[in-house]
Formats: sequence, structure tokens, C-alpha cells
Amino acid sequence: MIKKEKFDSELQNISRFAKAISHPARLAILQYLAETKTCISGDISDYLPLSRSTVSQHLNDLKELVLIHGEIDGLKVNYCLYDSTISKYKSMFVEFYKDINTKYPNRVNVVFVNIMLPQNQRLMKYYGIAAIPTQVLLNKEAKEFFRHTGYYSVDELIKSLTIN
Repeated sequence: MIKKEKFDSELQNISRFAKAISHPARLAILQYLAETKTCISGDISDYLPLSRSTVSQHLNDLKELVLIHGEIDGLKVNYCLYDSTISKYKSMFVEFYKDINTKYPNRVNVVFVNIMLPQNQRLMKYYGIAAIPTQVLLNKEAKEFFRHTGYYSVDELIKSLTIN
């Protein structure tokens, strides 16, 4: 049995999503598609500081998780966000951490901040967040005592809380 198969399907799904959005290039692609508010026809690499082959690999990773889809239209590909899939994964993340808030009300308060929104860009810069997901744990005085980039399980979070 593969180790990840020992975890329930919801944790596996959250982990796959976290991995997909943990690279700045994939986030930039998602952000670009979201900002344009329409499907993009043509080569997305024209809008990103990456080679076409690199962008193509990241597009494939996002398509594999059904966060975007690309339809061939002649010589071009029209890329679109799958809003319903993104909403599904966002809800899974929120529920996952809401459970932690409920189980440990005096130890942790999980707050989600969408650093893609212009009004939250200052938080991204202040905390030096370069990838999503990034967990920044603060004490009661709002001082950082722990940081982790990538998927972070409940068990790992609990260990971090008990150590600090």
C-alpha cells in the first residue's frame, strides 16, 4: 500500500490541490486567468516571464486537477478557469481549518487571507509570502513563531502548537 493511500480521500484531495497551487508560476497563471475575467486565446507565456515549455508544464498540472481547461480553436488554445472546482477546493480548505479552530479554540485561530486581492498585497509583502499555501503562526502578541510553505497536516500543526 502506498503511504498516501492510508489517508482519507478528502485529505488526499486537499493535498493535491495544495501541491498544485504551491508554485508561484501556477498561481500567476490562475491569477492572470482570474483577472482577465474571460477565456484566454493564445499563448499565456506571452504574459508571464517564463518559457513556453515551462508554462505548458504548469498548464498541464492545472488541467490535471481540473482547475483550468483548454479548448483547441484552430491554431490557438482557449484557457478558462473552472470556477466550480476552485470553489470546491476553497471550501474544503476552509472546512479543514474550521475543524482545527473548533477543536483548539484557545490555541489557534485560523484566518484565511486571499493575497491575490489588491487590498491584501501588503500582508503578502509584510510576511514575505512567496508561495501558496503558506502558514504563518503568530502568538498572542502577533509575533511570528512558526512558518511553513506547502501542505501542512492537522497533526503537524498540532505538533507545532505543542512545541511552541
